[in-house]
Amino acid sequence: MDRRFTTLLVFLCLICSGTVLPADAQMMADWETIASQRTIRMLTATPDTVWAVSSGGLVAISDPAQPPTLFTNTDGLGATDLYDFLIDANGDRWVAAGGRLLRQRNGLWTEYAFRDTDNERFDALSLADDGEFIWVGSSLGLVRFAKEIDGGQIQAVYDQFGDLNPSVAVNDVQLIRDTLWLGTADGLAYAPASNPIALFAPTTWSSISRRQFTALGADTIRAIGVTDNGVYLGLPSGLFQYLLRGIDSILTPVAGLGGGVFTVVVAGDSALVGSSTGLSIVRGTTANPLTITGLNGGVRAVLESGSLLWLATTDGQLLWTFSGTTTDYPWLGLPSNDLTDVALLANGELRPLDRLAGVARPQGEPNRWETISFFRSQQTNRLLATDDNLLWVGTFGAGLIRIDGTTVTRYDSTGTTLRGNTDGGPNNFVVIFDLVADNQFLYTACYRSFNNHAIAFVNRSDIDNPANWDSLGTNSGLGDTFIRSLDVFGPFLAVGTEANGVYICNLGPDPTDPSDDICQQLTVENSGLISDEVRILRFAESGELWVGTNFGLSRIDPTIGERFFSTVTLPTGFGPDITDIDIDSRGNLWLGSVNGLLRFHQESGTTDLFTTESSPLVSDDIRGVTLDALTGDLYIATGAGLSVRRGNLGPLTTSGDSLVAIPNPYNPRRDPPLQFNFAGSGSLSIFTVAGERVFGSSTLQWDGRNEAGRDVVSGVYIFVIENEDGVVGRGKVLLVRD
Repeated sequence: MDRRFTTLLVFLCLICSGTVLPADAQMMADWETIASQRTIRMLTATPDTVWAVSSGGLVAISDPAQPPTLFTNTDGLGATDLYDFLIDANGDRWVAAGGRLLRQRNGLWTEYAFRDTDNERFDALSLADDGEFIWVGSSLGLVRFAKEIDGGQIQAVYDQFGDLNPSVAVNDVQLIRDTLWLGTADGLAYAPASNPIALFAPTTWSSISRRQFTALGADTIRAIGVTDNGVYLGLPSGLFQYLLRGIDSILTPVAGLGGGVFTVVVAGDSALVGSSTGLSIVRGTTANPLTITGLNGGVRAVLESGSLLWLATTDGQLLWTFSGTTTDYPWLGLPSNDLTDVALLANGELRPLDRLAGVARPQGEPNRWETISFFRSQQTNRLLATDDNLLWVGTFGAGLIRIDGTTVTRYDSTGTTLRGNTDGGPNNFVVIFDLVADNQFLYTACYRSFNNHAIAFVNRSDIDNPANWDSLGTNSGLGDTFIRSLDVFGPFLAVGTEANGVYICNLGPDPTDPSDDICQQLTVENSGLISDEVRILRFAESGELWVGTNFGLSRIDPTIGERFFSTVTLPTGFGPDITDIDIDSRGNLWLGSVNGLLRFHQESGTTDLFTTESSPLVSDDIRGVTLDALTGDLYIATGAGLSVRRGNLGPLTTSGDSLVAIPNPYNPRRDPPLQFNFAGSGSLSIFTVAGERVFGSSTLQWDGRNEAGRDVVSGVYIFVIENEDGVVGRGKVLLVRD
């Protein structure tokens, strides 16, 4: 295809997709994002505020001794993964973000989606302002955005810069006087900005790359700094000075720096350079490292603001210095956004699980968390909270971790029946992908246990007594050690394997007595399981077993002797690889996948899909879902932080005397379907005040229509809910139509 035609297609697609996406205020109010702002990509300042741009939102600091004002995707910003920020002469705030450009004007945010010809989002990475246009460095090239035409729209996209590779990512864009300077993934490009049409021609651009200067290697240019004497190029391999001398232009490595460069801030003929080894001041081709008390690692971003020097470090700190004293700014959220699971203690306290850092614990101040760390070299897999306010962590190689408050205890193959493999040492590399507890025992799945006893379990009353540990394996008919998930319901233990389906074991009244243990293997071939590659399985309160696989969802009820699975049809666009399952008090399933979150209404078979496109979900990469049984709140651990979807029902109840409808009054044209704070499943009936029945359902929701699907008139209606135990609750709701 002709290159110019390809560029035109991208340009037309961008014109169409650069539209305003208004936020649903009600939906935003129902969600919260809890994230880490410790990966700071850029620092800037206005007269009264320091702004930190991070992978977890926009941080506004007006007082270094106080918590910040935080903007995330649920605070009107529309995005959380941010790259750059500027404030123009009109006072509008502009943010470069993953998949979009954002503007705040008069306190309101507007989002402009960036999409390619395949309708896929691409990232805005850097910003420069010339008054009329915002020049946006993106993951597909350079975008020229008109600030006022039709409320803001993309005017052009440029993807050919001299002899650089086409459609290259522009990591840094700077407009110095009339020249655009681009630091890209393939080299440096520069051209006059006065004639935007001419910028479509590759010959308009001057460029340098590793093809002219082999010293650049294959590294991308992360940052550029333009001085009167030349240009500093910051790369992962170091810093270079480029002097423009026509055909005799010179590229010189800067000595004395060491490490990769993240940021270059020009001041006159010198520059402050943040690198993986710290902070340096550079003049010419010589770097002089600066000694800063408390700085123990690299510097990702730097800012001089009045008498303060701010440093964002590579190890997740934001430091500010004054008169030689360095202070850590502690209100930066979670240890990182790379979460693997989330749990709630019995007292309701939230505990997110970081993949490498450990368990995060709130500290009672806004956006301030403590990290309970353990064996940082080993990643975490699964987090379990038991009714005694203990936390249990399954790790990849470090065995089982118990957390009591802030006290950490590790259990491995010494003094327990936990068994590992020989990958990390003699039989002590204990990998636990899942763990579960009942009232008496804690069960753990030991992946690839060397002795073929892959399930270790212990009496919770005295876990430190070796005599209380036992195990299940080949002696009980469990013939697979590649275990990914397990759950328990009464005497039944369900075990999900990596490639050989499900084992359902009846352990009898005493799991420590192996004489009556019976394990049955259920596979695609003998039971209709949708796939033998099991990712997660969970029992419902009714005894049904739900099995999430790499290819969808199956269900079976072993408590009534079922031997064949039913397959659940999932909507297009979700899964089919299921990463986690939790089940609410009404039997509805919440399913995680790598492409979103799904609610499956068991009674009706209908589904609700939540993605970053359709909801304030912080990421589609769902690793763990946990429901609060008391409130209906859902906590969603992702690869980009924690999302919380509020149940908005308050404490759930089984008492008919305290049953309420939410919202009340109810407007079907403005509000989501009417819900009730009833815990568990039941049947719903809606009556007029004259006693005429207008609607009935088992989903415990009402959309303001009668059973024929027609809108009912405004007025007072009586609702009645009855569960299978005969508990009846009733009340009134006022339905109002505009």
